[in-house]
Amino acid sequence: MSLVPAYAIPDNLPAPVTSGATIQSFTDVWGDVWVAKNGVNGGRWKRARDAIYAKWFRNAAISIAGAAVLTLDTMTKDDYGLYSAAAFTVPVAGWYDVVFQLAVTATATGQWCSARINVNAALQGIMRAHSGAAAAISATCIQQLAFNAGDTVNAVAEASVSLACTPLVYWTYATLQYRGTG
Repeated sequence: MSLVPAYAIPDNLPAPVTSGATIQSFTDVWGDVWVAKNGVNGGRWKRARDAIYAKWFRNAAISIAGAAVLTLDTMTKDDYGLYSAAAFTVPVAGWYDVVFQLAVTATATGQWCSARINVNAALQGIMRAHSGAAAAISATCIQQLAFNAGDTVNAVAEASVSLACTPLVYWTYATLQYRGTG
């Protein structure tokens, strides 16, 4: 963590990014990581911990059976385009908070769902919820993980039997947020 006040802007930031389609990064003299992307914020640089955040949710109805990567279809916030093709792509190395919540409607006692976080196709976290009756249940997996630039993060949904997913922004969603270099 930097000892420099949050409002301090170094005088050696590069010029705004005006070409290309990828996120550019820059580490200042205090060790803070900055990001910029052509077409985002006029290409101006922003501190990565203030800017790299994405939240996507499932809006369309879907049934969950077995285990599969869940495609999130609606963006709440993703200024830098971190999510596509059912995965978040990590733009800069460092520590991130990852949250995946899966909500389903159980039709009987003993059914379950699980929310799994996979990184580069390997399991990194799992949370399971069991039904005590026919009712809505949800599992929320929260992880703090260190990533390399280019790592991919998937939300994997699983259910014991075919269960209707509860869509909408506060029921079935995933977030990725940069925390810092660690």
